[in-house]
Amino acid sequence: MAPSKPNPAEVTNTYARIPPAICLASGLFVSKSKAPRLATTSIAVLAEQEIGELVYVFEGPGPLGTEDLRTLQAVFMLASHPSNRIEMNTANPATPIGNALVGLLALSFEQGEPTIAKMATGNPSSLAAAGGYTESGGGSRSGITDSLNRLAEIVVICLRNGAEVSRSKLLATTPLDPDMDHMGEPKDKFAIALAPCLSTTLIGSGNGRYGLIEQQDIDRLSEAGVNGSRARLLHMRLCGFIDPGKSRQVRADTLAEYAFGKTESKDTARRQYGDIRKSMPVLQQLGWTVSADDKVGGKQVFSISRPALPARAKKSAPKPKA
Repeated sequence: MAPSKPNPAEVTNTYARIPPAICLASGLFVSKSKAPRLATTSIAVLAEQEIGELVYVFEGPGPLGTEDLRTLQAVFMLASHPSNRIEMNTANPATPIGNALVGLLALSFEQGEPTIAKMATGNPSSLAAAGGYTESGGGSRSGITDSLNRLAEIVVICLRNGAEVSRSKLLATTPLDPDMDHMGEPKDKFAIALAPCLSTTLIGSGNGRYGLIEQQDIDRLSEAGVNGSRARLLHMRLCGFIDPGKSRQVRADTLAEYAFGKTESKDTARRQYGDIRKSMPVLQQLGWTVSADDKVGGKQVFSISRPALPARAKKSAPKPKA
């Protein structure tokens, strides 16, 4: 049965602020709706991403799919909304719901590392709306819970100078009891907490660097079918290092690595280049400008320009490591 069209009031925010460690972590997500899982007893390093002085290591039983990415973007959309001004000190949670979430996050950290986790409350309808699950948006709302469970399996480890300084599940969710947990809106059914190391762009003044993802882009990618699903990975990578209103030149093989990870197979590389080319018209439908007239060393180079945002939306994007 097709999902019902959400009330426009349920679309929770205009922009999501996503940490660059998530935006640029090549290998964490793959271009499939549902990624294959490893054996339940196996845990693998899925992605590593260096941001400043930290290396973020993502471990789990297998990579995540594009529907999981869509759900994670929805979580960050909820958490970015000004009305969700909930922060939790994981070192000393003050409520039963906080204690429950801290236990689920399975935290450990060295002194001086971030301990504040960004929390958000919501319900299946608000999360679905934030993820672009409209009548024309494809996908199934029923899969959101499964995606949240898969996201909660991922462990984020932060290393500084090669030494582990913090460890946490990527996120944790727990039901809200309306008689005991007096937070959020009356219709909210659950609370979500993000790992403290991934919460820094969402707490306080929000001045940290982040990838800014627009709600309208999430919605339009959802409406673009299979090509939109492929383009979602590339879109998030590009939002991680191209500021709104700015342009970058990027080689096709670099884009393929950003979106799909490294490969030694020439056949796989050719398929990836094909997916990149199919994604470009989708980006253009979002208002991006793409040209592919140049070659460097025999490799196709794309010139990509991102549309500017309204003046009220401030952005600070990370510069990718060369």
